[in-house]
Amino acid sequence: MKKLTVIISLLFAAVFAASGQNLQVSDTLRSAEVFREDILVALGGKIVASDSLVKAMDHYIKKNQTRNVSVYRLRIFFDNKQNARSVSEQVLTEFAEVYPDVPAFRGYVNPYFKVTVGNFRTKSEAMKFLNQIKGQYPSVFLVRESL
Repeated sequence: MKKLTVIISLLFAAVFAASGQNLQVSDTLRSAEVFREDILVALGGKIVASDSLVKAMDHYIKKNQTRNVSVYRLRIFFDNKQNARSVSEQVLTEFAEVYPDVPAFRGYVNPYFKVTVGNFRTKSEAMKFLNQIKGQYPSVFLVRESL
């Protein structure tokens, strides 16, 4: 902890000394960046946080554990026929092959099998993707879900 205090003190002293001279702002920023790298090297690349910061972060995490997050998803399959289970598995597999970066979920809520895709934070992002896949999945529609 003493090393950190000394290094930070040197950093501020260097920045103030540089500002007293007729140096460009970019030079001061470059020197501050070099000192920041020196601090990380001196600390072995570890980030040191105060106890109060750690306690505050823990409190924030505990407080928000039960908080629900709403996301927009696209329902590309929704059916209750006898073959709905196998069709939903097939739709999920085909979608995952074409769009490997988009998460896909298969669910069952009596009596319907559902395939839902995406985790979009905004409705506009979801609508953009909906327009992209509408040709492949003509019955696609937007749903809002809480996680």
